Amino acid sequence: MPSKRPSFQFYPGDWIRDSVAGCSLDAQGLWLRMMIVAHDSDRYGYLEQNGAPMPPDAIARRCGCESVEQYSHLLSELREAGVPSRTDEGVIFSRRMVRDESLREVRASGGSESLNNPNVARPKSQGGAKDGGKDTDKDGPEDTAKDGAKDGSETGSGEPAQPSFDVSLGVSPSSSSSSSKSKPSCTASSKNDGAAREKSLSEKSGVRLAALLRSEILRNKPDAKITPGQFEKWATTADRMIRLDGRREDRIEAVIRWAQSDTFWISNALSMDTFREKFDQLELKALASQKTPAPFKDDDFLDARVRKQREASQ
Repeated sequence: MPSKRPSFQFYPGDWIRDSVAGCSLDAQGLWLRMMIVAHDSDRYGYLEQNGAPMPPDAIARRCGCESVEQYSHLLSELREAGVPSRTDEGVIFSRRMVRDESLREVRASGGSESLNNPNVARPKSQGGAKDGGKDTDKDGPEDTAKDGAKDGSETGSGEPAQPSFDVSLGVSPSSSSSSSKSKPSCTASSKNDGAAREKSLSEKSGVRLAALLRSEILRNKPDAKITPGQFEKWATTADRMIRLDGRREDRIEAVIRWAQSDTFWISNALSMDTFREKFDQLELKALASQKTPAPFKDDDFLDARVRKQREASQ
């Protein structure tokens, strides 16, 4: 077996844009520790011990959990978000880490000749994806949950992945690539960078709002079924509410909290599509309600259209 690598790449932008970011900080911390344990495993990417599934108490101990019960609770949260995978034998593994290891082995066994293999990702200089960019292979149904942004290592938005950093060295793998290529003008580059930053911020806000809606629904009904696919769709819809509809994130948040405390809307506003479709109606009802969240009490916070509608209703 080849010597173990001292580090692995991590893509922060991809992590915070996907379903793992909607989990609690404790659950996110557990998954990161599980990835580290899987990195150190004899079978790379798998939580395996002597050829068998690593016992829960061993995982809990190595990940720093206070008890097996705490580990089991956080693992259940991760599973609901579609983050970890499990073999038929019950071994927990990271899909992304396993695929990356397979790709490294192909490259290592073929040397420079491996670049002639169409199944190997192309270098950037040859028109292929950057290291750490989109996979050249198509994901199966198992990967629709995106493995928690493929463990923070792969974008799920169809865009090039953001630069990674080495967990132990802090090195960007693509920092020196394409230095000889012509660069666009500073003005065009600034505009593109600004648009990309704005879109990235709205996507992060979309994930946060989707996580808020999920937590509010589960607070009211702990056994509610919310699939990873639903969560992803909610995040996309919330992102569009901000970017396309011009809604402010704090106003969306306040309306979600109000609706999930209202006796009627608590059972009728159970998806982000409903909030997008009926946002004006919900906001006006929230303004007229005695349960109005604090942000709505400040007249300076309201735009002219909403203020006029509220005055007309009084």
